[in-house]
Amino acid sequence: KVFRPNAVGVLDMLQQVKEDFDAAAERTKKLEKEASNEFEHLNTTMRASIRSTERSLTKTAKDLGTVQVDLGDTLAKLRREQGLLNGAVKELEKLRAACMDEVDPEERRKAREDEIEALKQDED
Repeated sequence: KVFRPNAVGVLDMLQQVKEDFDAAAERTKKLEKEASNEFEHLNTTMRASIRSTERSLTKTAKDLGTVQVDLGDTLAKLRREQGLLNGAVKELEKLRAACMDEVDPEERRKAREDEIEALKQDED
């Protein structure tokens, strides 16, 4: 047998490389498992959030439709009421002109008496 003093050193180095590789492989497996678990948790959370947001969006869209219908009904009612108000204002202006013209109260009284006298004469 030939003595090889360096051979033991090489075997020790190879053994150390193998142990380092095995330790790195174990750390990598552990990190991959943690990353996989974290991904699954985030994926589950995100999917639940998406479903919740989609339900909320559907409800909001339905509510928007209801509000739009209510708004249309309210605007139609407002237009009707505004028409009635405009008519009432016009009628009020006509009455105001008849009641508040610039005729002297004494002249108005005289005209009323003349009108009453004319009506009495028509009856006869």
